[in-house]
Amino acid sequence: MERIGAKSYAAMVNTSNDANSIATYFPFINLSDNVFPPKKEIRNCKLVRKVCESHYWYVNPAQDELEHFVEGVMRYRFVSGDGPFEWHDFIAARNLCTTCSRMNQVPVWHTPAECIYAAMPPNLPPGYETLVPDPNRRQGPQKRQEKPRKQNRIFCPARPCAAYAYSAKKMNAHLRKVAIVCLKLCETTFVLLGPCKCGRRSSHG
Repeated sequence: MERIGAKSYAAMVNTSNDANSIATYFPFINLSDNVFPPKKEIRNCKLVRKVCESHYWYVNPAQDELEHFVEGVMRYRFVSGDGPFEWHDFIAARNLCTTCSRMNQVPVWHTPAECIYAAMPPNLPPGYETLVPDPNRRQGPQKRQEKPRKQNRIFCPARPCAAYAYSAKKMNAHLRKVAIVCLKLCETTFVLLGPCKCGRRSSHG
């Protein structure tokens, strides 16, 4: 079987030994404005590329055993079958609380100030404690981190050549190659670090 294209990929997924995935082949995807909202109205679509397991439905055991669907809401795991689901809302105008949604495993919307888990201390294992940095830990002169100096680029003076180098030595080596090309074309000399006066500038580089 040919292993190229979406149709072949869907067939391989459906015939694999892993029975946890189903693939459907679509000859084309509807990309009309009525289906996809403008970019300013959606949030972080690239997240879908990073996750391994994703669902656009959920079950609320406290309410019923039915599958619920909320437009724009996805529950996902970075590793399939490992840990609770994380939650994401693609609609930028809504305030999905990812912490409350993860704790309850259902989508929860409210402002950050209304989150009951935000003010709670982290659930650390026994023996761990929150450390407070010592304000007197800085003793003596401190070493300053020097940022690497930016190297100035030297652009080739032979236009329209767009080559550049970070040293005069490398630029001269480049210009010697340009001079050889110029000598073959118009039998004239080439001045290093200066434009050629032969008039054939479009042939340089």
